[in-house]
Amino acid sequence: MKSTFQLRMGRQSAGMWFNIAMLLWLIVGAYLEIPLPVGANYIPGIMMVLAAPVLMVRCMRTIVKNDIVFIGGFFLLTALSIIASPGWEFIGDKIKSSVQICFSCCLMLLILKSCEKMSPRALYWCFCLSSVTIASGLLLEFFSPGLKQICSSIRDVLYAAENTGFNYSLYDNLARDIAMVGRDRASFLTTEPSAAAEGVFILSNCCLVLRRDPLAVVLFAFSNFAAFFTTGSPVAVASLGGGLLTLVTFDLWRKPMVLILGCLLLCMGFAIPQARDIFAGQLQRFQGGMDELGEQSIYSRIGFPYMKALPSVVERAPVFGVGVGGKKVLVEWSDDSHAIVTDEYSVGTNALVRVFLFYGLLGGVLFFSIAYIYLKRLRIRHLVLLAGIWCFYANTTGALESPRFWTYNAFLIAAFHCASRTPLRRSIRNRQDAASMDFKAMPQACV
Repeated sequence: MKSTFQLRMGRQSAGMWFNIAMLLWLIVGAYLEIPLPVGANYIPGIMMVLAAPVLMVRCMRTIVKNDIVFIGGFFLLTALSIIASPGWEFIGDKIKSSVQICFSCCLMLLILKSCEKMSPRALYWCFCLSSVTIASGLLLEFFSPGLKQICSSIRDVLYAAENTGFNYSLYDNLARDIAMVGRDRASFLTTEPSAAAEGVFILSNCCLVLRRDPLAVVLFAFSNFAAFFTTGSPVAVASLGGGLLTLVTFDLWRKPMVLILGCLLLCMGFAIPQARDIFAGQLQRFQGGMDELGEQSIYSRIGFPYMKALPSVVERAPVFGVGVGGKKVLVEWSDDSHAIVTDEYSVGTNALVRVFLFYGLLGGVLFFSIAYIYLKRLRIRHLVLLAGIWCFYANTTGALESPRFWTYNAFLIAAFHCASRTPLRRSIRNRQDAASMDFKAMPQACV
């Protein structure tokens, strides 16, 4: 018969492996964001949607007053943005978007609760292996035409449904890819290269926050350099910016190994012609993206949101914006040719600006105040660094309502929360020091 202690340890071990499996499921689900076709519409991120009830059952008992206040405040603010905003003829679209963003926010909370049950080491290695896997897959797909065809075939299966009127948008623009990186860009099973770079962004920065040592810096550099070299996406540049903030905040840049690695990367960047061309192309694209006739990827992320969409909301609906999901209201207000063609350009591909477009100036301040109070009560340190990395990320993606965006937010917050409790490298050093002290005290105890 097993003792009570053995049974308890067995249950804890089973729970630990279940949490690891659930986290890996969510990482894959956020990275791929596989849609479920429903007629001519779709449910985004079906893997994350399926994980929600499981997480609810597992984490129900760990929900506290702070969590309820956060969710309640966010729900009330979302409802107020719809009620106090113009465009009641589009109320159906607004309700659908508000339900989606509220569900995604609840999912973020449940993921945080699940990650709290994991050790810093398990959390770190899940993020680390996932980031390295994506980066390695990008490199293999970029240099192997055969693997590229296999990945394209898998993408066609994951993101298309022949028996419905649904067809998920997949990126396919060889001429643009050649102009950016000299050949067909890699996306490694997901919809577009920027989505792959987005996954590397979040996962690699989580690794750097959790484990502050040269190994984490090496893995971060490998993942982001691979993403930049194979996708040419501005998301990879933003990821490097977030990593630089982390290095400066934790004084990691002063370590000899980090300095040597940085010098090597700079030498490689100037020595490899293709790397120089990609970086120079990024600068040209950024400059051209300020004009609606220039680079549309940069224009939709930076130029249009800041220079056209946000000023129109400040002028016509400054308090509570156009309401969550009020894209068609902005289409009516805009004279931009791209905004008239597609609703997405009416708000731009920028989640940070989209907060103020949907919630307005007052609502945006309340949005970030609710988030700040919640994170402060979680006793998360380095909130300025967290805000800086999030701003880099939010300026490269516009999916404010999607489960992917909020799942990635959950990963980032979980990394900071776990590091605030027991940073991995520090906990290892503390255990070694304790063991050393016990060993030195043994002869005295024997005497």
